[in-house]
Amino acid sequence: MPARNRRRLFLAALAAPALASGCGFRLRGPQKMAFATVHVGGVSPYSRFTAELRRQIEAAGTTRVVSTPDEAEVRLDVLSNERDREILSIAGDGSVREYQIDRILVYRIRDQAGNELVPPTRLQTRREYDFDDAQIIAKQREEALLFEDMERDLMQQLVRRLAAVRP
Repeated sequence: MPARNRRRLFLAALAAPALASGCGFRLRGPQKMAFATVHVGGVSPYSRFTAELRRQIEAAGTTRVVSTPDEAEVRLDVLSNERDREILSIAGDGSVREYQIDRILVYRIRDQAGNELVPPTRLQTRREYDFDDAQIIAKQREEALLFEDMERDLMQQLVRRLAAVRP
């Protein structure tokens, strides 16, 4: 490759990040929150969901999850955290061909005085997958992985919504 083409390629490589930053593009990172402390209520403090939510909130470095509501500037109440599975289609012989699974999270956010900053809000994710009785163990594992992915998705949505709250 001639030196002239290499120089053009080098300049183009330098220009790409400058152009991307000029248009407002930004990688999604930890969400900075407008409050120093938050309490997560309504779920077991020892559940995997709560532990992951705590990690996500504290990753920004500006907010700490506290154990009692009295210490918190903001209270996140998880009103419902459910899984659901229903049959989507059935084969001619009566066996299940497809399932639809849902993860539903209902929450509200209140300030220290108990005033609602965000009224009860429902977040939902839905996935569909094919089912085969001959591969039941693999399909059960696929369903478990889908539920884990859906939980991560809901968690990220919840953290982004928390970051938008201004007490």
